[in-house]
Amino acid sequence: MTTIAEDLAAGTLPDRVWFYSNYHCNLTCTYCFTESSPSIPKMAMPPEQILELARQAKELGYTQFGITGGEPFLLPYMVDLLKDLAALGPTIVISNGTVFGPKRFARATELAGHDVAIQISLDAPEPDLNDEMRGEENFAKVSDVIPRLVEAGVKVRIATTVEPDRLDEGECLLEVGLGLTREADDQIRREGEVFDLFAHARR
Repeated sequence: MTTIAEDLAAGTLPDRVWFYSNYHCNLTCTYCFTESSPSIPKMAMPPEQILELARQAKELGYTQFGITGGEPFLLPYMVDLLKDLAALGPTIVISNGTVFGPKRFARATELAGHDVAIQISLDAPEPDLNDEMRGEENFAKVSDVIPRLVEAGVKVRIATTVEPDRLDEGECLLEVGLGLTREADDQIRREGEVFDLFAHARR
């Protein structure tokens, strides 16, 4: 057994491998630590490389996978890549939830029945406060697409990043009418001076 496999078995390493699929994004969020935006060069990790590394990771003992960016769904092959990753293990993809026009939404619904969850960011229960951090009409777009994805059978998680003195606002997201529920694997996790809250959307 390799050292990595031993650490995974002991729980000292997380069992999910994350991949940065790309760095460009349609948004310019005020707190984005990768400084993604529409204006940066379009750099993307080839899907074949991601799949090969995922296979190698599985051989080492990793059981779950994650895709982040940038905005992954700007890549035309993302849905196919997610299906392939899900065949290797449960997969999460982080999205800002604002790029699902008719064509992308139709493609995203193909993820229903696959072990893939789309994790969408929503940072405040009030539209104005959320949009101040994430861009104009962000709250409206995200609030529209989440129920439609869930209705189509796609797994959806919500992630919110809040300051310590605003933690109750993260909890309030459970009450904004998006069908959010807290489940056993949901969590509130501290990252530096902010908290990340995760919740599931359910029909």
